[in-house]
Amino acid sequence: MLAEKAGVSRRAAYEVFANSAVAAPFVLYKRPAYEHPDQAPVAFSLNLVAKDLDLALDLAAQAGATMEQAATNRRVVGAAVAAGLGDHDLSALATYLRGVGKG
Repeated sequence: MLAEKAGVSRRAAYEVFANSAVAAPFVLYKRPAYEHPDQAPVAFSLNLVAKDLDLALDLAAQAGATMEQAATNRRVVGAAVAAGLGDHDLSALATYLRGVGKG
C-alpha cells in the first residue's frame, strides 16, 4: 500500500519484493494476486485468516504472551470480513485497505 500511495506501480514494487530478502516461495506464488487482486483465485480466504489469528491469539492469552501485531492484524482482518470480503482471497485485504477512509 505504501509503494502504491507513493506512486510506485504494483509491478515495480513486486519486483523489489521478489528480488529481496523477503522473496519467500509464498511471495512468488502470490504474484498474480498482488498485481491483479480482483482476479485472484481464492487460495486462502480472509475467513480462514481470521480463524488462524483467533487461534494464535487464544494461545497467546493462555500463555500470557502479548501479541500486539497479531491483535492489530486481527482487527483489520475482522473489519475486512465485516465489509463482506470474508470469502475472498487474503489478497483482498489490500482491496479493503485501499477503500479505508474513502467513505
